[in-house]
Amino acid sequence: MPQIHGVNSQRHPGDAQRSRRSSQAPVVAWGEMRVPLSPAKILGAVNVPTFSQLTDDGAGSVGVYAWYFADDDQIFFETQLPHDWKVGSAIFPHLHWCPTSVVEPTDNIGIGLEYAWWEWGEAIGNSTLLEVEATTGIVSHVQRITDLSAAGIEAAGKTISSLFVGRVYRLAADTDNYADPVAFVSFDIHYEVDGFGSQEQYYK
Repeated sequence: MPQIHGVNSQRHPGDAQRSRRSSQAPVVAWGEMRVPLSPAKILGAVNVPTFSQLTDDGAGSVGVYAWYFADDDQIFFETQLPHDWKVGSAIFPHLHWCPTSVVEPTDNIGIGLEYAWWEWGEAIGNSTLLEVEATTGIVSHVQRITDLSAAGIEAAGKTISSLFVGRVYRLAADTDNYADPVAFVSFDIHYEVDGFGSQEQYYK
């Protein structure tokens, strides 16, 4: 059996399989850009959500908190496209939230996202508004997930490290018949992953 510097040069049985895999198109998986809303920004003194207790230990602890939104309340954030994002693929924003009281029958709320997807090296363009209706369910504090763009946001001309600057708000619409605040807990964006990162700092 031939030896090279004392190393066995016989190919491992799995080498051929690994070689075939490396020549195929990369497997695409899903990743998540998380935007925790607790450190997000508020603006002025109007349409400002209240930072309120979600729950405690049942014996008077400080508890855990989230932003409680009434009609027209809003919050601001920014994030950027990660290096493992499959460049050119659509992204899918959604919101984790819950009603704060028992309601029967179920009511509706309106949820809005205003965003600008800002490519580096370019002037920021006009923002885009997405507005959807969601149902509360009948049980208080049950976590719900609402897609804010079921078809996804198209990504033509965008690259890694582009900025996604946004505003999340509760929409005071005719369809919003839920009288109590709702807790907006976390905003995230699902995206397609096609690798462990990028080979260059600002390009795939």
